[in-house]
Amino acid sequence: MKKIISIVLGIFIIAGVVIFYVASSKKNTEPKYMPCPVLEEGETMDVVLPEYLHQGSAAISMVPYMKNEGRCVDAWVNDNGELVVKLDQETLEKNYNIFYDNLMKEINCKETNVKEEVSYDYTKLTFYVNDNATLDEFLLSMMVTPGNCYALQLLHGIPDEEAVVEVVVIYEPTGKEILIIDEKTHINLNREDWAKLLESGRNLSE
Repeated sequence: MKKIISIVLGIFIIAGVVIFYVASSKKNTEPKYMPCPVLEEGETMDVVLPEYLHQGSAAISMVPYMKNEGRCVDAWVNDNGELVVKLDQETLEKNYNIFYDNLMKEINCKETNVKEEVSYDYTKLTFYVNDNATLDEFLLSMMVTPGNCYALQLLHGIPDEEAVVEVVVIYEPTGKEILIIDEKTHINLNREDWAKLLESGRNLSE
């Protein structure tokens, strides 16, 4: 009888280990962020890349650049003066990887007091700041990270007018939310404003 109980217990233990391993393996293989879309064989897609993604260059000057860099099948400027690129699977992945790698470089940067976190679908960007975080660090992050989030949404076929990145700033020591902004709106913060935001993060009674 003791042998039977031992065998049964052994089976349960082994089964538990197997289930845990399978569950862990499945969890670890799930992407943390929305991956590059997959087009049908021979399919292409047209994507409008707004001016805020041109790094200060005019749309017309971006046409030969995108072609010469092999980042599109074709490119042109539409009637609204916007850059349009035609992508196949290869060029879609190339652009996706560029914007994704730039985003990950910012998210994983250790040389700043502003920590960043982005949602799976790139629609929510959370900044965690503390008393050592400077306004310059924050503004630098705002110049780079949201744009990459927008670009990755556009490459998923989401039109520019529908793409959105909600930016939330949290004072990390207390976990208090101190600022919510839409990256497409103008940010006008001075150092005094920044100091007041940090102070409001310390004050949990407000």
